[in-house]
Amino acid sequence: MSKKKGKSAQQQIAELQLKRRSGLIKVIAAVAGLTVLIIVKQNLTAAGVAWASGEVGSYAIFAAALVAAGFAGYGSRDWYKAGQKIEQLQSGMRKR
Repeated sequence: MSKKKGKSAQQQIAELQLKRRSGLIKVIAAVAGLTVLIIVKQNLTAAGVAWASGEVGSYAIFAAALVAAGFAGYGSRDWYKAGQKIEQLQSGMRKR
């Protein structure tokens, strides 16, 4: 019976590692996406596009920053919780 539990724990650890990697990718994607958006806005402003240097552009960047912060927050939460669960499972396996 203990072999079945150990195998199940190994499977859970593998799934949690995927979830942890996915959380990290979400954080990186949010930061990279916002960085690209800011660079595009700066280039449009330098090119003389009126809406990019006005209130509309500023509001768009602000809204994108809020969305990116939320997306990154969920990703970091997933990464942290998966890491904590992996540590719990591994410490339980070591005790056996």
